[in-house]
Amino acid sequence: MLASNSPNIFRLDTVKFLIAAITVRSGGPEALHQLAHTLTKLGIDSSIIYLLEANSKLTASKFNENQYPEYDQTRITTQLSIDANTVLVLPEIWANHALTFADSCNVLVWWLSVDNGLLSLGNIAHTLDKYRSHPQIIHAYQSSYARDFLNSLGLNQNNLPLSDFTKDVTEASPIKTKKQQKGSIRICLNPSKGAWLASIFKQQHPDAIYTKITGMSDDQVNKTLFESDFYIDFGHFPGKDRLPREAIKAGTRVFLRSCGDGSHPSDWLLPEHCYFSLEDCLSGALWASPLNELNNGNKKSWLPAQNKIAAEKKEFEKQCTNIANFFLSSRQFEQPILPFKPITLTDRYHGLQELFRSARVLEKAEDWTQAERLYRQLLDQAPAHGAARLQLAKVLHRQGLDGEALT
Repeated sequence: MLASNSPNIFRLDTVKFLIAAITVRSGGPEALHQLAHTLTKLGIDSSIIYLLEANSKLTASKFNENQYPEYDQTRITTQLSIDANTVLVLPEIWANHALTFADSCNVLVWWLSVDNGLLSLGNIAHTLDKYRSHPQIIHAYQSSYARDFLNSLGLNQNNLPLSDFTKDVTEASPIKTKKQQKGSIRICLNPSKGAWLASIFKQQHPDAIYTKITGMSDDQVNKTLFESDFYIDFGHFPGKDRLPREAIKAGTRVFLRSCGDGSHPSDWLLPEHCYFSLEDCLSGALWASPLNELNNGNKKSWLPAQNKIAAEKKEFEKQCTNIANFFLSSRQFEQPILPFKPITLTDRYHGLQELFRSARVLEKAEDWTQAERLYRQLLDQAPAHGAARLQLAKVLHRQGLDGEALT
């Protein structure tokens, strides 16, 4: 809920959005370009600025070419110019810079990935109380997982939903309930997420044909997904990832790991049996759900997920309008406040620390297989944990495995 009665928050007669991004094509930067494109279409002044981070400071890049030309309403600027009429949009990777700008303009921190936000927040843990209460810092969340995370940090007073949308969708393709081709079952995977679990699954079921979605154009991705029987995502879902939604758009049945935002069914609306746990994968029980869907699938059970994706763009436009209106008026948004349970960043990492300590005990006992398993669990939740990556490399070396097993 937005605490719009805050006495010090800037209230504007006009508003201009300056949206910070990096010059990389991935899910987060695409969402930022979607925001600039949509705000401009709605008649709201907005621009993208590509920023560089060095020596704990953000500076403007001279790069001025739109990285996403498909969002053709996006304007690019190279001037980091802010004033009281500016709303500076920072992705969560730069959340720790919000305080730097908040005395000069409103700052909207958009939480696209909880994991990246954790890394950023770690740099401002000592000023978290000020961060919670600063009247010029507003938060937007892309997923239910990010919403709950903000709530857990006490950032539940000044926030609003701001998702993104699956492009080129007016109506999702009908879900295919039969095999697409004769012979083996065809399964698509995202090699950048949960690769170690995918590797275990492939060893358990070597007869299936696996395709990695990587290095493809948008058309190739759509064609590959359309021709597949299933898309299985073994990732940790730091936000509402794009590829599962692309698969549903293509009419392909999707199975998600119940981790991160994958444990928030309201963001996906998949049939209940299409979510699986870590234990399901390790035990081999996961295979039963795709087989059951293959033999007994019901198209109607996929309609909620398809309709949700088809409505994403209109919902995003509504959310953009709501956020712009907040800065243009004193309107209060009616949104229930979730139960508040404050935690510290130390509490947040407690589970990871326990995993690391347990893995070290197993390593010292020379139980290499179990130590490897715990290190991989830890890295699946915190990919940037350098100590765990180093110890995993040592464990793999002890087992005579090459470095590729790290991925």
